[in-house]
Amino acid sequence: MTKRCAAKCALLAACLGALLLVTAGQASAQLFQRDPLTRSEANALRQAAGNPAKRINLLLRDAARRLGRFEHIQHGHGEGRRDKMYRLLQNYRTIISELDDNIDQMVSGRRTEFMGKVKPAKPLKQVIRTETGFLAQLQHIRASSLPSDLASYHYELQNCLDRTRESLSNAKDDLTAARAKAKKTKKSRN
Repeated sequence: MTKRCAAKCALLAACLGALLLVTAGQASAQLFQRDPLTRSEANALRQAAGNPAKRINLLLRDAARRLGRFEHIQHGHGEGRRDKMYRLLQNYRTIISELDDNIDQMVSGRRTEFMGKVKPAKPLKQVIRTETGFLAQLQHIRASSLPSDLASYHYELQNCLDRTRESLSNAKDDLTAARAKAKKTKKSRN
């Protein structure tokens, strides 16, 4: 191999390495930007790690914020607003999935050293009330959207509606099961 060829190979390898670093940096930045929670929201969730009822309330609050922000942007004008609305719907759906995971942990009866005994009825009632409101809000969003806007986020909005209905149904089932378990426990004590 000649010196000239070796130099070209070394330059090509250096360029490819730099391209890989830039691409990897952009990919990790995109992954970081995809987090549906702000830094302060994520910190609040971490601080409530052993308290499922508090985590559930925080997640409900965060989901409500996404829908509120969506409606604010929906009625405004500005560059990139359709992309922002789409991302807010994605974030809302991700938060609802995280909410369901937290509900599952709470109703499973698993305890941590922090949790102690959890009574799921009160948080589940709150989830049912709040998600019923979310459904109405999502349906209002669909009804009040301009056709040109709706075309850009129709499928994601439908995913949010479906996910919220599923979550609401699960919460109702969990509440029924929790009440039956509490009734059974009460009978066994007597």
